[in-house]
Amino acid sequence: MPKMALSHLETAFLFALFTSVVLGITTKKTDRERFRYGAQCFAYFIAALFGIGLLAGPGVTASWLATLGELGEKTTHVVNASWPGLVGRVFTVDLSQPTPAYTPWFVNPSLAMGLSIAGVLAIGAVSAWAIHRDRHRDTQWAILGTAMLLISPLGWMYYIPLLIPPLAAVIPAARRIAPIVVAGALLWVPSSLLARNHFGPLATATIASAYTWGLGLLWATLCVGSSIDPIRESSPRSTSSKTLLQSTL
Repeated sequence: MPKMALSHLETAFLFALFTSVVLGITTKKTDRERFRYGAQCFAYFIAALFGIGLLAGPGVTASWLATLGELGEKTTHVVNASWPGLVGRVFTVDLSQPTPAYTPWFVNPSLAMGLSIAGVLAIGAVSAWAIHRDRHRDTQWAILGTAMLLISPLGWMYYIPLLIPPLAAVIPAARRIAPIVVAGALLWVPSSLLARNHFGPLATATIASAYTWGLGLLWATLCVGSSIDPIRESSPRSTSSKTLLQSTL
């Protein structure tokens, strides 16, 4: 049976890759500078990942890598808010806890792996596009944070409070408050309600995956909102208003 979920080590590589891309896009002006800086950041991530482990000794490093490779089965836990977690719950058997909490639609790990990879690539591409279009650093970091939790196979819901600082700066100026309120309500579902009950196939993809839908809705709202500012700022009405103000002064 093929492995459905990514391990912590594979997740670390994905995090390093996507974060390096975002840092290159948001901090440099030309494509050449962005590519060079992104490559440097990725190299630093990988060097730190293995360098710190080697300082602890080869035996500790080997044990650490072996432990990381065994944690993929936890991806499908109901408190996992990531896209791979949702796909795993729908198409694989619950091995994340002694007593199964969810019921898959049907068991097909290969399909789950394919959908996970496709979703991760799509989320990464849309996030990079939205970050590139937006001029506000707070929005860029909010998009990056939500995207990383959606992409990570172990995007546990208790990491979501890490998004509070950038969201506190972005939400007051947001044009679409209703989706954010709905997302907050979904993310507010008590974890004990999900972890201590058993869900049928339909509930597995909906109620039992409330964190994934809430985080996904929040991410989509941020990405859509990021595409408004450049259009609004470059619109003829905005330009003519600015010219009129300058001539008046």
